[in-house]
Amino acid sequence: EAAALTAAIEAERREIAALHPAHLRQGLLSRPVWLAGFVYFCVVVAMYGLVMWLPQILAGALPDGPDRTMHVSLLVMVAYAFAMVGMTAIGASSDRLGERRWHVLGSLGLCLGGMAAMAWADGLAGSLAGASLAAMGIWGALAPFWGLTTAFLTGQAAAAGIAVINSLGNLGGFAGPSIMGFVKARTGSFGEAFACIAGLMVLAAVATWFLGRPGRPTGR
Repeated sequence: EAAALTAAIEAERREIAALHPAHLRQGLLSRPVWLAGFVYFCVVVAMYGLVMWLPQILAGALPDGPDRTMHVSLLVMVAYAFAMVGMTAIGASSDRLGERRWHVLGSLGLCLGGMAAMAWADGLAGSLAGASLAAMGIWGALAPFWGLTTAFLTGQAAAAGIAVINSLGNLGGFAGPSIMGFVKARTGSFGEAFACIAGLMVLAAVATWFLGRPGRPTGR
């Protein structure tokens, strides 16, 4: 049984290597790697844009008072509770079904809906609902995204490709708060900033669609 299992794993490895990038140069230059890097960049932009500015947004919707800071903290916890549910439930569903692309697309859709709701929200309830939905989508996208990404990388290409994807994602950690702050300073409102991030989610969904198209070699 052990020999049969080893042979099956080796056959699967050879099949993946034949269809997908396996060498260092392929991992650095292949189109799927850069598509995945763009998707991850967009997700991290949304993540840090939400993380850095959500307390201020919620504080602006609350009346002044001695308990205001505590109330903001509790409300932020609500959004992160939804993020925890999204990460756990979406990741488990993706593993159970063995499917990645549609789970990433669905998560991006949740984030898009949440960002759109925050862009047009008027009041605390709308902002918190939008933030919770966006957080569920952002953190829910992570597990199936990495499952999708590592499915088309093998050998040296895996190390190089994951490095490229993470590097682009780290740029999103700078861009997200910067976009939010810049648009807020120019317009006096966070609404337009969330609308910009919602637009990025649309572009990320398009890239994910092409990234996860089955039955096509990805090393070209």
